[in-house]
Amino acid sequence: MERAILLLTLFALSVYAQDTNIIPFRHNISVVENQNVELICKTRNVNHQTDLISWTRVEDNALISLRQELINKGDDPNEPGVNERYTLDLGKENEYSLIITDAVLLDQSKWICQIQGGHPAKEAVWLTVRSKPIIEDIVPSRAFFAEANSTHTLRCRAKGSPDPNIVWSRPGKVLPRGEVLYHGNELELVNMTSEDRGIYQCTASNTLGVAREQVTITMNFKPTIYVYKRMVYSQLKGKASLTCEFDGFPAPSEILWRKNGVEVFDNKKEEITITTTNKQTNIHFGRVRANHFGEYQCRIRNSQGLAYEKLIFAEGLGEATPAPLSHAAPVTVSVVAMVISFFAAFLL
Repeated sequence: MERAILLLTLFALSVYAQDTNIIPFRHNISVVENQNVELICKTRNVNHQTDLISWTRVEDNALISLRQELINKGDDPNEPGVNERYTLDLGKENEYSLIITDAVLLDQSKWICQIQGGHPAKEAVWLTVRSKPIIEDIVPSRAFFAEANSTHTLRCRAKGSPDPNIVWSRPGKVLPRGEVLYHGNELELVNMTSEDRGIYQCTASNTLGVAREQVTITMNFKPTIYVYKRMVYSQLKGKASLTCEFDGFPAPSEILWRKNGVEVFDNKKEEITITTTNKQTNIHFGRVRANHFGEYQCRIRNSQGLAYEKLIFAEGLGEATPAPLSHAAPVTVSVVAMVISFFAAFLL
């Protein structure tokens, strides 16, 4: 009787010893993007042809392999170049290995090797793929038109591992609420004015790199004129220029100069030349005469309205009188812009 019990026990142990099983293996693997990685599932008494053994990518619940067949070869429908990167290595005894070539963020997931059937078993491994940031999308768009007093939210979506830190900035300027940098993927622009138009930059960064994308916002607004020398002095027979800088959108439909209420034109005999660029208009005097002195006015008009500024041209040796502070704003902004650009570059 005792011998029968012993034989039954030995038989049970032999059967148990032949049960299929998965031996615990390394549970955490970290690689850098585009490196190769091998996920090794250590097994016992597993027949790759008959036993239901598989690899599953848990992040998207994708069945990758079943027995000796690859179900998914690592293709990414969103990235045409990412395909056929998975292979099975069944050459080693008691191993069911999946090789990933050129790992990408798609591969970052919990992976499960499991056996289904009479003696189910499974083990999991966490694969981390460290990658530099990629900005996937910016909303509303990378260039759009905004109405005055409207409100818009700029959204920047980026991916990477570790998760990227997202920061908004304005190259050379402060943000509408006065910050140099705004941390977060959404930047709200409330009751927009012409001062809020221009370039906004989304910067996504992590320990592996930096990605940047810009949004350009345009807006209709009447011209603004900036005069830096409101009083200009010259001696007779000298040379002199009067200058107005301007801004506005859309582009001006009319740019002209007046003297004492009368429009001034190019005049070769009087050696008067008017030159205009997209941001500046000038009246040049090649040889100053007494009749050139007087009160001048530069006038800029677009579909949104008219702007004009007065300049005085007088005989003398005095220094040019600077414009009031309100007209000198661009000079102040340019200095501030240099400081902001320096610190923004340092902080980013």
